[in-house]
Order: sequence, then structure tokens, then C-alpha cells
Amino acid sequence: MNVNSVDSLVTEIQGLSGSSQDLAHLNNRLKQSEDVIRSQAATFATCLTLIDPSIHSLGYLYILRFWILN
Repeated sequence: MNVNSVDSLVTEIQGLSGSSQDLAHLNNRLKQSEDVIRSQAATFATCLTLIDPSIHSLGYLYILRFWILN
């Protein structure tokens, strides 16, 4: 995954944190990206400063989980 893909996923996390339907879609997207997030956890961890955990908790915790396990 390149930087643009990392940015793309961060943008999706930021954009899909509203309605329950959006969160369901985001959850599916994160599950689909799990291998990439796991393998590039350090890259994603640097993006945590761009994600507000009080608003984007699903995406934030997903990335944080793999960063800690890595």
C-alpha cells in the first residue's frame, strides 16, 4: 500500500464515521484492508494524529490495535 492508499483509507475513516450505515460500510472496508493495515501498521500509526478518536473511534481503534500488536 502506498502513501496515497494510506491517505485514502484515512479519508474513508473520516468520511464514514457518521451514520450507522456508514459505520457498517467502514467496518467492512477495514476488514477488507486488515492484511494491509497489519503489514504496514507503522505507516498507519503515523496517521493517527489525523484521526480524532472521539469522532472516528472505529477507524482509530482498528489502526491502533494493529500498531500495538505489531
